[in-house]
Amino acid sequence: MTTDKKYWLALTERYFDGLTTEHEERLLRQFASTPMAQTEEFEELRAVLAYLATGKALRRKKSAGFRLTPGLIKWSAAACIFIIGGIGIYRFMPRTTYIAYIDGQRTTNKVEVIAQMHSVMADINANTPTNTMEASMNNLMNTLNTKE
Repeated sequence: MTTDKKYWLALTERYFDGLTTEHEERLLRQFASTPMAQTEEFEELRAVLAYLATGKALRRKKSAGFRLTPGLIKWSAAACIFIIGGIGIYRFMPRTTYIAYIDGQRTTNKVEVIAQMHSVMADINANTPTNTMEASMNNLMNTLNTKE
């Protein structure tokens, strides 16, 4: 890196005119951090370069929020396969299990269980009077009104 102040002033002017190459801009950024650049003549250059460096850092920080990496893609694919497999297993599992104990024997035959259920429900309905609520309330009130 040259120590000629005139070279750096001329390069700075070319930079502000937009005539520098990427290599020259990289040299200017390196020069801006040297003790020679810490004078008033290069104050504007340091300010502009610092401003641009801050902007680049903020842009990198914002864009670094979500990136598709090979590891992320693999884990996402594994999670999708796991979820689809779970849905498939749930979908093809039997929905209802029919279990009844008839005369102390466990029965899981759907037809037998449903037949037993209908039989029990018919027995319950046959033995129940139609005005159950009225009869219950009448018995309750009569019990309270009786004198001992």
